[in-house]
Amino acid sequence: MMKLSSSIKQQVIRKIPRNYQCALFDNSVKTPFLINDELMKRMDILQEQYSGDEAVSRGIFTYLCDSITYGFTHKSKGYGTSTEVWESKEGICGEMSFLYTTLARYCSIKSECVDVLKDRTGKKVRHMCSQVYVPHPVLVDISYKTYDINHITVKPMQDVDVLRCFSTWRK
Repeated sequence: MMKLSSSIKQQVIRKIPRNYQCALFDNSVKTPFLINDELMKRMDILQEQYSGDEAVSRGIFTYLCDSITYGFTHKSKGYGTSTEVWESKEGICGEMSFLYTTLARYCSIKSECVDVLKDRTGKKVRHMCSQVYVPHPVLVDISYKTYDINHITVKPMQDVDVLRCFSTWRK
């Protein structure tokens, strides 16, 4: 795990909204919501380019659609963390959701992973995307390459549920 400099830690702490709680984990906890120096710097630059949460959330969406491909490659570790997806430049729906949610949160945008049960066409699926509140809820789906997608049946997930799933999927 990469150690963050004191100045980077202070930048991260300043960005945490008052209504968020910060959880510190040791290496025994498997979490998909990780961020590294490179991603923080890229998000800082992106935030300078855009004004307002909706513009920033759309900027993150566009950036990830241009940077990450849908990957069918079997991973020996199972599901990847947000930083692993960034480094490999590919991921499947859940992994892309982890990355988008992590980056939105870093930019102080309320965001969560969403379990999609019926997609926008009405097809029953096992799929995941993200939801941001800018200030109204907006579904963001990197896999479908659609911002403000209208999936039919969705279930927002609490982080504790995401962590439980990730722990199972990671193996």
